[in-house]
Amino acid sequence: MQRYLCQVFEKKFAVLIVFSLICSIIYIQAFSIGFLSDDYGFLWQAKEFGWRAFEHNFNDPFFIPFSHVIAMSLYSLVGDNALIFHVLQLLIHVLIGWQLYLFLKEYLNTSNGFAKIAFLSGLFFLIFPYQTEAVLWLSSKSYGYSLFFGLLCIRQFFKYYDSKKSSYLLLCSIFLICSITSKEFGYLLPLIIALLLWNKEQLSFKPIPIFIFLIIIISSIAIRWIVLSDWVGGYGAGVHINLSVIAWHYSAYILKFFTHIRYSDDSMIFFYCMSVLTVISFGSLLVSIIKEKKVRKNALVTLSLFILSLLPVISLEISSLRSIESDRYSYWASIIVCTSLAVAINKLPKTQSNVLSILWGIIFISLTYVTAQNWDKANQVKENYLNTLERLPENN
Repeated sequence: MQRYLCQVFEKKFAVLIVFSLICSIIYIQAFSIGFLSDDYGFLWQAKEFGWRAFEHNFNDPFFIPFSHVIAMSLYSLVGDNALIFHVLQLLIHVLIGWQLYLFLKEYLNTSNGFAKIAFLSGLFFLIFPYQTEAVLWLSSKSYGYSLFFGLLCIRQFFKYYDSKKSSYLLLCSIFLICSITSKEFGYLLPLIIALLLWNKEQLSFKPIPIFIFLIIIISSIAIRWIVLSDWVGGYGAGVHINLSVIAWHYSAYILKFFTHIRYSDDSMIFFYCMSVLTVISFGSLLVSIIKEKKVRKNALVTLSLFILSLLPVISLEISSLRSIESDRYSYWASIIVCTSLAVAINKLPKTQSNVLSILWGIIFISLTYVTAQNWDKANQVKENYLNTLERLPENN
């Protein structure tokens, strides 16, 4: 059985099928939820102006044109068919988990037995209970697009770095543009790549990719200024440099991710159990960090990536500590958390590692399924409200 599972970990398309089946089950609501809240703002823009909505940036305080291109292209093909929009968003989520698996296989060198880490990282990301907003709310689609193209960018860069083929650098540059113009998180990619290279002691001065990255970033920022008349844009722009709240917000995200306190409203027993389980899972890794210099370097890179992945939104609200609102802000950071958990579990003896892998999988799937029910309830509230409006005298 163990040997069969190891073979599955190595077969990329088998992994894609497994990931797709699991997500189709735990996100079954994606096939029945319609449009919600801000989704109707996009629909009105699309119906009223069509592609001309780009002339006024869809009245969007953010500059995410490629995200709008994808949405408008789909709208042009299927109209306001919510099912197709949701299927695409779920597919992007699955592909992100798969791209994470493929990247870690390449980065960690699975010939050294790290295929399980790559598999668990992708799986944990897909079933992490804080992904439902990014998966089931169509207005948060840009987070998925940006992360998907971001992972493609990173993978193509490392292929270029190893082979020196310019075609990989071209693809890397294209995906960088797609990620940046889908969501501002894309600006982090050059720093993320530099950290990953430094972690493997491969960081060196490469003038061509550096020049290309600088041109892309400077050009993008210039266009943002022209469109938004602002370097930052978005809501809450005035609090992006409010240092007084940053430390609390980082602490809140750590509390959210590693204790799952949100699900302890009725009883603190769950909070204590999850805290103990986290300590058990990370115990061996923490000891290694203390004893081994290389592991300390890996931990420093991991912490830096975690800080970076939350930096664009760290001064915004942290209401997601207790509710699903704003969970989308931590979509990028969840990759770091899930990969760290997979690495920690892999440090343990085989039996303990297997038991904890199954246990965390069951917990995450259960919490995700329960959390997704809230979106189904929101859809029911919306339907009841629309039905009430239709029965009003002025609408008859």
